[in-house]
Amino acid sequence: EEPSMGQTPEVEEVQAVQAPQNVYLRYIKNQLSDEAACLELPFTLLILMSFSMLAVMHLRQDVVFSVEQAIERDIVENANFAFSHAFGHKGIFDVWSIADFWSWVRLGFMPLVIKPSWSYSENYNG
Repeated sequence: EEPSMGQTPEVEEVQAVQAPQNVYLRYIKNQLSDEAACLELPFTLLILMSFSMLAVMHLRQDVVFSVEQAIERDIVENANFAFSHAFGHKGIFDVWSIADFWSWVRLGFMPLVIKPSWSYSENYNG
């Protein structure tokens, strides 16, 4: 077919697909908002990484975890009760009654927490 009144077929096609101005402006505003969010991403990642590094270096969770594990192991391995001679035959997992609990606290746990004297591997002349 012939184009009507001097218009090319491309112009007729563009006129057929026009969108209302408010829809177009909303689309442009959304695109600009998305672009701004993408431009803020490197700064956000920098803040996240710096916070993570400062938290890891300041809190020293690896040291805290090691100390917690050492305390737990010391209680499990060395807080014994039910002594015969110099050896305690029961540990924390053998506490079954109230009497066992208080015996464990008195004979096993308290000597670990409150040391009557410090022991050293070498002679200490302090």
